[in-house]
Amino acid sequence: MAALAFTALALPGITHDDLTRFAQEATGQRRDTHIASRQPFGGSGITTELAWLQPTPQGEVIIVYLEGDDPVRWLQQFAASQDPHDVWFKQQCLALFGVDLNQAFGPVPELFFEWRR
Repeated sequence: MAALAFTALALPGITHDDLTRFAQEATGQRRDTHIASRQPFGGSGITTELAWLQPTPQGEVIIVYLEGDDPVRWLQQFAASQDPHDVWFKQQCLALFGVDLNQAFGPVPELFFEWRR
């Protein structure tokens, strides 16, 4: 399994409640389509998806962790997806974070420290 983590700062005016509503919708009423969305595109599915909200003086930061066969490849394929759930999810990310997930993911964050027991 490979892993990828990245962050995004919420746009000005976006509140913790806005972000929580997005997560609740993705894992609540849209749960089945969200699960289906993380399945493999040509063998590069996501098996773990975690997100944390970190308050900062500049606003809320989302910290995203993805794990799977090839998360970078999955994100690249997700960018091209026109599946209705994927389109909705990407629209939410653009509205909340200003991140256009229709664009290919890059540059990839560099893992510079790792400790495991």
